[in-house]
Amino acid sequence: MTNFGSGLMNGGRSAAARGYLDAVIEPHQTRARFIAGLRLLGSKREKNPLRKHGNLPL
Repeated sequence: MTNFGSGLMNGGRSAAARGYLDAVIEPHQTRARFIAGLRLLGSKREKNPLRKHGNLPL
């Protein structure tokens, strides 16, 4: 029998060490990080390009 995950997937910390993840968030930090992300997105405004053509009636 082969051990399929024997070093490839040892958890989030090894994936972060290899560069597959940006950050590992501890459970007690989850709420603060989530709120900080929502605050960051709260001031985001999407800038759409102006329309080049209007809608033609069919």
